[in-house]
Amino acid sequence: MIVKNIKDVETINIKDVEYQGKKYEVKKGSMKWLVHSELGGPEYKHNYAIRYFTMGPGGIVPMHSHDYVQTAFILSGEILINTDTEKVKVGRGDFAYIPSYQPHEFKNTSETAEATFTCTIDCPRGKEGCSPPP
Repeated sequence: MIVKNIKDVETINIKDVEYQGKKYEVKKGSMKWLVHSELGGPEYKHNYAIRYFTMGPGGIVPMHSHDYVQTAFILSGEILINTDTEKVKVGRGDFAYIPSYQPHEFKNTSETAEATFTCTIDCPRGKEGCSPPP
């Protein structure tokens, strides 16, 4: 078993996301890799990862897509999730399942409060793409 405290996990400021060959700036977003492919030894199966996101007031992770599925579980605040087919406002206790390759973006609807959520992803490429950047 591995036990850690979120305060002991490195915060990574998110600069941009890539979508359709272009990079788009992420505004007021950071993440922590809580569970990932580099955590623990070879006895741990790394077929998923859990990331913790903080979005500052008015923060946005622009439209993007990827080969992994993800489930966002909202811990605090209110987030507008836009996809290529719908817009949904989610808040504390809500979760959203986003399938592989579905374009999506996250917007913190508050101009005064942070929004936080966990994002659980699968690892279709094994360890690649399922751990913090070097």
